[in-house]
Amino acid sequence: MARLANWPAARDRPRHAREWSLAIGLVLAGHALLLGGMGPQEPGELPGGVAATVLVVRTLEPAPEVAPEPAPGPAPEPAPEPARRAQDSPAPGAAGPAPRPSRLPEPGRPADAAARTADAPAAHGAAPAEADVAEAADALLEGPRPGAVAAYAGVPPPVWATRLPGDFVAHYRLQRGEEPARDVALRFETTEGRYALQLLGAGGGRGPEQASQGRLEASGLAPERYLDRRRARAAAAAANFDAARSRITYSGASLQQPLFAGAQDRLSWIVQLAAIVDADPARWPEDARLALYVSGARGDAELWVFTVRGRVTVEGPGGVAQPLLHLVREPQRPYDLRVEAWLDPAHQHLPQRLQLSPVPGGRPLNWTRIP
Repeated sequence: MARLANWPAARDRPRHAREWSLAIGLVLAGHALLLGGMGPQEPGELPGGVAATVLVVRTLEPAPEVAPEPAPGPAPEPAPEPARRAQDSPAPGAAGPAPRPSRLPEPGRPADAAARTADAPAAHGAAPAEADVAEAADALLEGPRPGAVAAYAGVPPPVWATRLPGDFVAHYRLQRGEEPARDVALRFETTEGRYALQLLGAGGGRGPEQASQGRLEASGLAPERYLDRRRARAAAAAANFDAARSRITYSGASLQQPLFAGAQDRLSWIVQLAAIVDADPARWPEDARLALYVSGARGDAELWVFTVRGRVTVEGPGGVAQPLLHLVREPQRPYDLRVEAWLDPAHQHLPQRLQLSPVPGGRPLNWTRIP
């Protein structure tokens, strides 16, 4: 670059002018160094022979225009999460968000059978449908739990139609194992809607060995009091059937048992069983089942389920063949009672023979009807 025009020579300028020129040159050189990044520089010469760099200023191009950003709007909804796989579920007890149902139940329709049971209680006092009663009764008869007496699925034990016999006295010979046999009389009497049933030993002795009394109902016998004095040198035991409180209480035991419609005692069941079968004999083919709720006098009450084993023919008095209906109640627990009954259709299905066997290992007690 040529020397600056009209700039006087160093020797023609005064001393103080030279000093100021040098200072200005140094200032310009410093500015050039600071602003060196703004453009290329070309070498020049300051007065007095001092080389310097002269700043060359270039015109900058305007920056391209940038479109303004749109105003912020509502945030978009997040995409739905994919269904969680079983292996992605947190371990039991691990912290995490509460699970959401994958599908809501339809309005007015429970999600499953358990909800139907929980959300639809039966109306108070309403009788269950006939089909429900039949289904519950079948399940009850298929296998009651040992010692179970409670109703199955909210349905009490079955109540059967009956045809009660008229007043009678039936004589039986009782024998246990090798012990001598003894004769007893089973006496049944009715009057003004009530009944009295007694098991009397030969000669009467100190009174009936067993006695049952109560009401006559459409479902048969409804015991109110049962007395048992069979045990030698022991006080008589009694069971009281309290219909008002639906409880069975006992004279020698503090516990109580529930009282269901159709319940029987350890003596009345004999007449009740005959009355149920005699009401409709065709209803009881082989393998049919019949349930009775039976209570003793010492705090015991449970379901007796009889199974029809079929019709058999046995030799009766005088060698006459007798067709009988054979039913068996199997024991449900240790030290329970196995009961077999042979019912005589010629005598209103009253038993021709009974056998009661304590299980395990007890000697059976046989009842055989005599003329």
